[in-house]
Amino acid sequence: VGEPVRAGQPIGRCGNSGHSSEPHLHFHVQDHADFFEAAGLPIVFDGVRVNDAAPADGVDLLRGMRVAPAE
Repeated sequence: VGEPVRAGQPIGRCGNSGHSSEPHLHFHVQDHADFFEAAGLPIVFDGVRVNDAAPADGVDLLRGMRVAPAE
């Protein structure tokens, strides 16, 4: 709780709890350690391929998008 993170730092592992149709990750990013004083922050990803398009940086993901590493 309250740990700062930096770009590129692993924050979790993607997995399946057994109650979902595919592996997924839940997380929340905010601008302050205190939940009641904080505002949620937008999350963007670099170096990802979305819906089979060319790899891109600064991708804002939306529900239903298929995401893969740019490898």
